[in-house]
Order: sequence, then structure tokens, then C-alpha cells
Amino acid sequence: MTSASKPAQPFIAQQQAELREGLPFSDPAGLRGCGARADRAPGAERRHR
Repeated sequence: MTSASKPAQPFIAQQQAELREGLPFSDPAGLRGCGARADRAPGAERRHR
């Protein structure tokens, strides 16, 4: 499982950067639905619902 989370790290950083800029989440891999760390980014859940 750890190997699966490694390539996601730069992508998560990109998502958090987009959050800070107020842009919509880009989520081609469906990471937020898999309980990735991006799920717990501030405001992510509020934006999603």
C-alpha cells in the first residue's frame, strides 16, 4: 500500500496548491474517493458536498 501512496504525493501537493488558489479540485485518479490525504485538506470535504 505504501508504494501506491508514493506517486500520489506530488499530485496531492498540486491539489492543495489548487485549493489555496481557490481553483476546483482536479481529481482524474479519484484520489479523494479512496480516502487519500487530500481528503483531509482544509475545506476539501465542504467543497465536495
